[in-house]
Amino acid sequence: MKKNTVMARSFLPVGQGAFYCEHFGSEPGKRINIVYDCGSTTDRLALRNLINCTFAENEEIEAVFISHFDDDHVNELEALFDRCMVKHLFLPVLTPMIRSIIELDRRINQVGYDLDLMDDTKLTVSDYPNADNTVIHAILPAEDAYNPEFDNTNDYSAYEMPEYGKEINLIDSGTDVGDILFDADSALPMKWRFVPYNFRNLAKYKKLMDAVTKEYKCKINPNKLLDMYLTNFSDRAKITRIYKKVFPGANANINSMTLFSGPADADALFQEDMYAYCSKKRTAPGCLFLGDYDACGVQKWKQLLDKYDEYWSEIGCLQVPHHGSRHNFNTKLLTSLDAFYVISAGTSNRFMHPHPAVMDEFMVRGITPHLVTELPGSAYYTYCSLKK
Repeated sequence: MKKNTVMARSFLPVGQGAFYCEHFGSEPGKRINIVYDCGSTTDRLALRNLINCTFAENEEIEAVFISHFDDDHVNELEALFDRCMVKHLFLPVLTPMIRSIIELDRRINQVGYDLDLMDDTKLTVSDYPNADNTVIHAILPAEDAYNPEFDNTNDYSAYEMPEYGKEINLIDSGTDVGDILFDADSALPMKWRFVPYNFRNLAKYKKLMDAVTKEYKCKINPNKLLDMYLTNFSDRAKITRIYKKVFPGANANINSMTLFSGPADADALFQEDMYAYCSKKRTAPGCLFLGDYDACGVQKWKQLLDKYDEYWSEIGCLQVPHHGSRHNFNTKLLTSLDAFYVISAGTSNRFMHPHPAVMDEFMVRGITPHLVTELPGSAYYTYCSLKK
């Protein structure tokens, strides 16, 4: 089989959302396609048009990785299936208790989630167009130090019921799923690694549940808490006040699945961007997609670095987490890497993304991040030659 000799990475203009692609090769129908997230709350029609412009009708996509279930990361996944033949879909595992927290967040902060995909993954994907041969993989949470007494955080029963819908393969975080996607006869000229981690921010979870325990003088599990919110007006007001105090100005983002994409042997490979003719900048060939990962704080930074330590020197492109929110940012993302940085955000989003304080951190270090909005000219591309 003829081997593809170039990888093009694109960060496409969907505004407040995310639609990122990697194409190994340039000819539709022969290239290998990878997608990370597919959603927008700025202009869903524009995203659908981008899907149609990016992929030929019925073109194969080797893998789609979904970071989490917020609308702005997943609400046009079905449109992607309608256009293309998706071979593998990777999603983060959520436990029942985490789902209850997300449902609370949706109602309190009026943040949209794809509840069907989150709560009934098998049946939802089974109903997508062209999904008959799609293989679903659920990435198990990375290890966490905190495990509440009342919450079985390792309850994955919703992913293991075979009596309806599609089968789901449970995969450990940190597994190189490139071995699942490609064999020696693929069009890739070298081994390429795709390493997802499903991070659960249980420190946030614990902070919320501790605040609930303090207010109510007893332990209440998230399922019960949600039921109280839905059925009792006075409890609803009290729970909203507690929630807003614990998560001021931001939604919970308890889960986010990150992804490292890069060659197994990065020696002598480099990455350039669309401005290489004038900037002359070259970086390592890998990319770290962070979704809405919360990198703020010592422990969360250490967690990220520990998990990806093996690949850190190979990261030459980084998607700044949560659209440049100050609640998810860490300056060590700038000081520990020589990389191209990409921020996706809508020009008029209500969250003030990217936050001015985050932009200041870039400016004082002489780093220019690439801001991808809904404007067509804001799309950003990097390239990596696969010839050594």
